[in-house]
Amino acid sequence: MSGALWAQDTQVMVEALGNSILRWMSDRTPWKSAIAPSQSSDAAARFLRKESELYVGNAGTAARFLTALVCLGHGEYTIRGDERMHERPMGELFQALRRWGVEIEADDDRLPAVVHAEHLRPRPITISTDDSTQFASALLLIEQAARAKGCICSKAFPMNMGIFDDRPLAETVRP
Repeated sequence: MSGALWAQDTQVMVEALGNSILRWMSDRTPWKSAIAPSQSSDAAARFLRKESELYVGNAGTAARFLTALVCLGHGEYTIRGDERMHERPMGELFQALRRWGVEIEADDDRLPAVVHAEHLRPRPITISTDDSTQFASALLLIEQAARAKGCICSKAFPMNMGIFDDRPLAETVRP
């Protein structure tokens, strides 16, 4: 990935990935970044087996995307943030991932959470984007690796003017 805005949310995401899941290199140049996967051939294998703790600060994007990402792994992943992040909604994403066979321990469906991932078992789900469109985006980011193509529908997605039409979400946001 290159050209990403080197904002706080980006830094939190890269830090969590670099310290907890994958090894990454970054030039950390302000306002842009150059992030490339490690050259290690077993980096993916380490991700799939590694148990780790991820700190996301107050970065909702990182919290939601990384929660979905670790569900592709095998192991136990603790995700926590700062006090404000622990107040923000995560329930819709947690419920969708639970329907796909992931065990998630979380008081009141908020962070901190412990994700026990083994094997995703995707099945059709309908996800609400009322609290955050990032719930749907997080699932779309892992849908191919999870072999969940066509399984994700939205109750009301801004791209289709809030009209629920039972089409898979990917069809409503992709040409």
